[in-house]
Amino acid sequence: MTVVSMFGSSTCSNEVTPLFFVSAKNNSNETLYCNLINNTDVRKIVEYYRAFSLGNIESLKTKLTLDEYNTLSLTLNKLKRFDNPNSCYELFRQNIVRSLESLMNAINIYNSLMNYKNNEANYEKWRNVYFDPILLLERYKELQKKANKFFDDLIIEAPLLTLKPEYSIYINKYGPPVNGIFESDKIAGILESLV
Repeated sequence: MTVVSMFGSSTCSNEVTPLFFVSAKNNSNETLYCNLINNTDVRKIVEYYRAFSLGNIESLKTKLTLDEYNTLSLTLNKLKRFDNPNSCYELFRQNIVRSLESLMNAINIYNSLMNYKNNEANYEKWRNVYFDPILLLERYKELQKKANKFFDDLIIEAPLLTLKPEYSIYINKYGPPVNGIFESDKIAGILESLV
């Protein structure tokens, strides 16, 4: 298999256009690999990783949403060609799947860090209160007064929270996703069964 280039550069330093010039030379295995690496969604994942590596995470967050993740997971699941999980092709495809999961996890970590950064002053104030027994007791009494006033005339009517079917099935079948990231192949299998 001949790979001439995976990334082409642009005149703008923050933008990289992936270029795949992969050619297969009359070999069915090479054709499979070429079809995988040239798949539009696989190329999109490579673009996302490139954006991440350049630090364009804010832009990436708007593109790689949960719906986009599910779409990419479905595509990667459809690109499965062998039942043998140890075949080279399947190992290569699984690396792409795991990299997509890792990218979603990295975005979640980034969001957590940004939330912390944006609330750093509040965290410092809370830390001072919660590690000082006197201030903590004062805060408890203050909250207790507010709670009594709040619950006196409180009537809540709200619809129950409903999950999309694919997430409900996933949680029932596999339990809650680790770090909030649904395993790509598992969610893709569920999405395919719902179609």
